[in-house]
Amino acid sequence: MSKSYRWACKILIQYIYFQVFRWMQQQKWYKPDDGFYAKLISILGKKGQLRLAIWLFREMKKHGCRPDSSVYNALINAHLRNNKNKETALIKAFDYLEEMKKKILCKPNLVTYNTILRACAQAKQTKKMEELFKEMDDAGIKPDAYTFNGILDAYGKAGEFLDMELVLRQMRHHRVKPDFITFNTLIDAYGKAGIIVKMEEALKSMAEQKIAPQLSTFNSLINNYGSAKRVNEMELVFRNMSEMGISPRLVTYEVLLKGYGKSQCMSKMKSCLNQMRQAGIKPESSTLNMLMEIYCSNGMIKEAEDLLDKADDLDVEPTSLSYLILYKSYLKGKYFDKAESLMERMAASGMKLNEKWFLQSLETYALDENTMESQENKELAVIT
Repeated sequence: MSKSYRWACKILIQYIYFQVFRWMQQQKWYKPDDGFYAKLISILGKKGQLRLAIWLFREMKKHGCRPDSSVYNALINAHLRNNKNKETALIKAFDYLEEMKKKILCKPNLVTYNTILRACAQAKQTKKMEELFKEMDDAGIKPDAYTFNGILDAYGKAGEFLDMELVLRQMRHHRVKPDFITFNTLIDAYGKAGIIVKMEEALKSMAEQKIAPQLSTFNSLINNYGSAKRVNEMELVFRNMSEMGISPRLVTYEVLLKGYGKSQCMSKMKSCLNQMRQAGIKPESSTLNMLMEIYCSNGMIKEAEDLLDKADDLDVEPTSLSYLILYKSYLKGKYFDKAESLMERMAASGMKLNEKWFLQSLETYALDENTMESQENKELAVIT
């Protein structure tokens, strides 16, 4: 689908929304109020119609309606959801926040602060997030689990684990009970950082508070144990998951396969793939690409080639990324004839290559060349 076609479709959708709204205004039952506009702006935000949401906000003011907190919250959410420039969207959200503070009947509430706090967290602007939380606290607005989970997630992704522990203490101070998202966030953050002891402590606390782990909890544990090359623990989590009656999904098997590959347990990885298919879970292109990446990273190019050749057996359609993984391995190994043949095969299959594809492959080759040159210089330095 071309960009011009997508643009034309978007304009048409905006026109339809506009006409529907004008029709509604002409009906006898139409009584504009804040709740009506808030719902409409919220719908437009979810449908990617930011410009129309802004227009509607201005239109309601023209008709004498005074937007309340729900309307501003919907508009803030629309900006944060649809603006490609997240920094610009956040600035706009803070502008609306300041505007709300100046109005008597439109003060920021918990939803307002939670929405902007989560946006600060996602933008990794922890300083602004801290200032906003203090402001919220000073205003006497009691935070809830959603508030703290967003802050925990930001600190976890930033690797600021002491601050995470401080947030947990603040939760207790505010008498807010952690939920499964709280523990998922802790497990994911500690596990990805390789702090397995802390991850296991979080899991133990979760059990002590009788909060049942969800599928996402198990997926995170399997992924983190796999990254740490702790195959036994990874397999134990998978068994416990089945015993609790939680059915694994594609992502579960993919993190399991990835864990086996990272630990170079290739026979177990193949068995896992067979088990996955026997369970009726169909591999996708992401599965194929991940397996090819594992083989190539372990220098098993022949196995990666076989996998690509037998993609039909897996009922998977290779993507440009599938070919790129193998192409990059050919360049690293200086198998230039194979790289050329692979490109001919891609052309024959009707797959079109773009500039990004070539840039990624050349960048990998350049980085590999620099690494080799650096190693050669070190060896020469030792000899001389």
